[in-house]
Amino acid sequence: MHRINSTAARAAALVTLFGLCWLFAGTALGASIRDGELAAQEENWVTALSNWRPLAEAGNARAQFYLAGVYEQGLGVPRDPNAAVEWLIKSARNGYPLAQFNLGNSLYKRATEKDYEQAALWWNAAAEQGFFPAQYNLAVLFEKGIGVVKDLDKAVSWYQAAAKLGSEPAQAALERLGVGATTPPRQAVAATTAGAPGGPAKGPDWVLAQPAGDYTIQLASNRQPENAQALAKRFAEHGAVALVSYADAQGVQWHVVVLGAFDAKSAADALAQSIQDQLGAEPWVRTFAGIQRLL
Repeated sequence: MHRINSTAARAAALVTLFGLCWLFAGTALGASIRDGELAAQEENWVTALSNWRPLAEAGNARAQFYLAGVYEQGLGVPRDPNAAVEWLIKSARNGYPLAQFNLGNSLYKRATEKDYEQAALWWNAAAEQGFFPAQYNLAVLFEKGIGVVKDLDKAVSWYQAAAKLGSEPAQAALERLGVGATTPPRQAVAATTAGAPGGPAKGPDWVLAQPAGDYTIQLASNRQPENAQALAKRFAEHGAVALVSYADAQGVQWHVVVLGAFDAKSAADALAQSIQDQLGAEPWVRTFAGIQRLL
């Protein structure tokens, strides 16, 4: 099973699990969320909570997920597992996929038939939003008949969905079952062309060939080509990587590293969340159109 812990002891890991940080210029909601995230990175939980709590109480799913984390670990508040669960459930009910996924994990661990059934429902909710760890877990349930009626066709379908988004366990499950993805996943095709994990990155031709409205994850824009190449090599294990260069208006040369190709933003967001801690910075989910304009 895929598992993502709902919180972490360290602030940086906690912020990573809270999800990708976004700046929504000109909106109080975005500024408050972002201010709270920046405060959490500095372990300033009083400021973080002062930003998140009003939003959580107003029904913001991301802020509710944040409160679940701080209550579970006792960061800036007395540790309160009951409050943590209450906020996690609120976030999940309001549609936050990582909360739905983590709630499913918690229920599954209880190991009763009723809890397995509830875990399946929450994983299904996250899976429908393109969160591939939930898609994989749901496939396992259908394959084994845990909490759901055993259905190999549904298991294969969810394994295929997860595999298309880069889940290696899902790809292995499909091989074990003797089936493949219904269509070659973009990431898998691109990675094959680029070589094995850790091999050379794709170039501008690959970027230009992607649909302009599809999404990718920008890992960095760097002025040192050797640093960009090292980053591309390090993240090749997660899917197709591309390295492109362009000159800005002042003639400065920049080297951009992107990861993956997705037709659904939710899928790109899910992968970005999972790699943020490894990257050590905030990935940028963006459309290919913006990068293609640079080229």
